[in-house]
Amino acid sequence: MSHLFPLVGDDSSEVTPQLAEPCELSECDLWPRPKVLRFLEEYKTFKNNPKNRLKSNPQMFENIATVLNRHFPGRAVTGSQVENKWRTLKRSYLGTRRKNNTSWHGHVTCEYES
Repeated sequence: MSHLFPLVGDDSSEVTPQLAEPCELSECDLWPRPKVLRFLEEYKTFKNNPKNRLKSNPQMFENIATVLNRHFPGRAVTGSQVENKWRTLKRSYLGTRRKNNTSWHGHVTCEYES
């Protein structure tokens, strides 16, 4: 079983957790900006097409994942990862709107707001 924090110590009584080496950006970055922008374009296209109104969201996210994997072959994403990204983006956008509607906050912008 691998540990996130490898254990290092001289004897069994003294064990110090150490952080694992950070991975490179190219390995860790599943959602680079161009991929997210393409995802948002595909989402808008799918939602605006009247033929797709009766299709389920899981099917939509699987279709978007297929398109993203075709255009960005380096790191494949699944439909559930696309759905989680959508929820994260939506939560971020709604939080930004909520902060902007509160009088004591300064103006905040969402990273992918168009």
